[in-house]
Amino acid sequence: MKSIIVLLSLAAMLFIGCEEKKAEPVPVGEMSEYKDPGYGFKIKYPKDWLQLGTTGKAVFAKSQEVVDKFQNPTTGLEGAMVSAEVIKYEGKTAADLIQANKDEMKQNITTLTLSPDEQVTRAGKPATKIPYAIKVTSKTNITGYEIFIPGDTALYKLDLVGYGDQYTAHVAIFDAMVKSYELPVIVAKKSDAWAGSPNL
Repeated sequence: MKSIIVLLSLAAMLFIGCEEKKAEPVPVGEMSEYKDPGYGFKIKYPKDWLQLGTTGKAVFAKSQEVVDKFQNPTTGLEGAMVSAEVIKYEGKTAADLIQANKDEMKQNITTLTLSPDEQVTRAGKPATKIPYAIKVTSKTNITGYEIFIPGDTALYKLDLVGYGDQYTAHVAIFDAMVKSYELPVIVAKKSDAWAGSPNL
């Protein structure tokens, strides 16, 4: 009887020790500002994160290893990632581009679950928010959402994503980054040619 109690105690200790530890909420802290050199949009991101993207598609994460984890879950480090992308219209409407994006995700990711579109306001404009989840293992999801903001000459896309419980841990960071996002200001070019005053 005594040995059974000892075995049960050991089993309970092992079970408690194997429980996954939840990620603590990440505070916003000090932010740096990124201005895209080609398209002029601006976004703030945590000072200890890196900008790992290119002109027209900025990618923010704590390290390259975090980005690697989203591309190949068998490698890298769990964390959060935010990207800000510019999609040129090229004769298509914002609705066409958003639908094409959803179709591509469904085609490329078999374990994808898309939630219904939400109409929101971001950067002072009407926008479409699309929450999603990607099943990685029986216990782990990649969770995130995309925001599409129609501009005058292009569609602006934000993608905010976390691996496992890192999504919930980074909610405050995601909110701060979305609130900081600014569309570029389009300035009409003026002619350099001299023109006489109409009052003369």
